[in-house]
Amino acid sequence: MRVLLDTNILISAVLFGGKPRTILKLVLSGKVIAITSEVLIRELIEVLRLKFNVQNEVLLMLENLIRQSFILVSSTEAIEILQDEPDNRVLEAAQEGKCDFIVTGDKEFLSLGKFRGIRIIDTANFLDLH
Repeated sequence: MRVLLDTNILISAVLFGGKPRTILKLVLSGKVIAITSEVLIRELIEVLRLKFNVQNEVLLMLENLIRQSFILVSSTEAIEILQDEPDNRVLEAAQEGKCDFIVTGDKEFLSLGKFRGIRIIDTANFLDLH
C-alpha cells in the first residue's frame, strides 16, 4: 500500500498525535509505504517553523526521519486542478509515486474523492482500510 500523507496530516501527527500519528507510526514501522517530494518536505518544515515555532534541531531530526522512512519522488508533470496551488504538488507527488491513497484533512481534496485512480481519504477511513 503506497500512500501520500498531506502536510496537514504530518503536522497533526508530529504536534498533536491521534489518528495521524498512528498512520505515521505505520509508515515508520514499514507497514505502509509513504511517498513525498522535496517540495512537500520544504512545505512541512516551513509551516512547522513559521506557524508553530518548532525549533531548528527538531525540524532537522524530522526531516532526516522523513528522508529515511519515505520514498522521495520528483514530479514530471505539472498538475493545475486545485485552487490552492500547493495542493497540486501533492497530486503530482502522489501520481509520480504511484500511490494508492492520499490521506488528508483538506476539504477541497476530500471532495475530489479520487484522482487518476488514487483514492483521497481522511485518517479514519484510511485506518479502517488498513
